[in-house]
Amino acid sequence: MRDLFAVSIAHVSVGEMTVDSIQDAETYAARMTFRTTGLAGLLRQVGFVGETTGTIRRGKDGPARFRPLRHREEVDTGRHANRTEVDFSGARPVTLDAGALGAGRLAASVDGAAPSARPGPGSIDPVTLILSVMHAEKGAALCDLDVNVFDGLRTTRAILGPPRPGGGLVVCDGTYIRTGGFSAAEMDERQSFRFTLTYVLDADGTARLDRVETDTLYGKGRLKRR
Repeated sequence: MRDLFAVSIAHVSVGEMTVDSIQDAETYAARMTFRTTGLAGLLRQVGFVGETTGTIRRGKDGPARFRPLRHREEVDTGRHANRTEVDFSGARPVTLDAGALGAGRLAASVDGAAPSARPGPGSIDPVTLILSVMHAEKGAALCDLDVNVFDGLRTTRAILGPPRPGGGLVVCDGTYIRTGGFSAAEMDERQSFRFTLTYVLDADGTARLDRVETDTLYGKGRLKRR
């Protein structure tokens, strides 16, 4: 399955995000990419490639729960460029590899003397987070999410509030919070980001993520399904 989103900031197109995933009854594999396009790509190259494998637990009334086993990513934010690999198979995630990408680029773990992150039990990776909110089967609860996220260097927390249905749409309001592995300057810059997920309901009752609107360091961001 492929999910493709156009990405804009302050109403200006900046790139596209793609999520490719394979699922069966008990396991999943997913790859998420983001790349800048057009004028934004000429001005600043920003990119993300993340790959995750894991297991799925499906409840009768709740949404499918994705539990990662192994995650690797390469990310270039324009401020820092890193690669990481994380083992999620144990009680707590373990970073297997973390380093800088490209000559002269500092890893985020040492840039600005950022403290070490301490991921807790039950943490998931960024790709699994996105996959968790992409679709919901008929009858599954939407907006049922409060989870810690670990990318190998930093910890964050994603929280969704109760759903707001109406007009064939369901809206979930959420907050994304920086919790560990960020420098003092990054924490002073901003600690939390509000976001909104909007779902459309298909004829069979399946909820499909249509768009995301979120605070960013550069203005209001928007992801719109293509």
